[in-house]
Amino acid sequence: MRKIIVPLATKKTDKTNIAINLIRETYLEKMRRFDLAPIFVSPLMSRKTVDCLYNECQGALLIGGGDFDAKYYGEKNHPRNDRLEPARDKLELYLLKKILRDRKPFLGICRGCQALAIASGGTLHQHLPDLKLKENHGTRIYAELFAKDNGHEIFIDPKSKTRRILKTVSLKVNSAHHQAVKTTGADFAVSARSKEGIAEIIEHRDTNYFCFGIQCHLEAMRNSKLDRLFAKFAKAIRAGKHPKSVVK
Repeated sequence: MRKIIVPLATKKTDKTNIAINLIRETYLEKMRRFDLAPIFVSPLMSRKTVDCLYNECQGALLIGGGDFDAKYYGEKNHPRNDRLEPARDKLELYLLKKILRDRKPFLGICRGCQALAIASGGTLHQHLPDLKLKENHGTRIYAELFAKDNGHEIFIDPKSKTRRILKTVSLKVNSAHHQAVKTTGADFAVSARSKEGIAEIIEHRDTNYFCFGIQCHLEAMRNSKLDRLFAKFAKAIRAGKHPKSVVK
């Protein structure tokens, strides 16, 4: 069984200011399904400990959570920016620099997709309602991700790795975010967008490197073609850091 490093989310649940480190069971179920063993790390761990655990892992998964501080992409924070996890911001960007340098297979979900954009030199739309969109992006209650009327359709670039993996030009996704990728770094491209142009999937331009960010909550979707991306993620991890046969 291959190991993947997974930073935990942090949440304050009472007035004591003592946070809980957590992950939803939907992520655990998805990792179990694809035979991946998570190694959890927390911002409370020393960098030495994080580095030691990172070196034991063959890949990385970044999960959903609060908003990144906009200072990491050179902007002032929008009034609706929920800066909930500043220590986690630092940890995830620290790990992503190592992941991209080492070419370890990577999958980012929701916040994890945005983290990938920021780490690569990109920027975010800080509050999608400001764009006056007609499509539904803004559900922020996790349970509503499973509702039939949640989300919208996305359209996939026919020349992308995403298209070759998913083998479809469009599909329905769930949606629970008020921020989204605005621009990516030079090594990345947007490979799927919503009808109104919001980035939904980003991918590394190196065709031999599995590195994707997905804005929707893949872990909360059942019987979706997006599971093919998770399957390829697991395959890339089993193949090694820089597989040559992941995308065909």
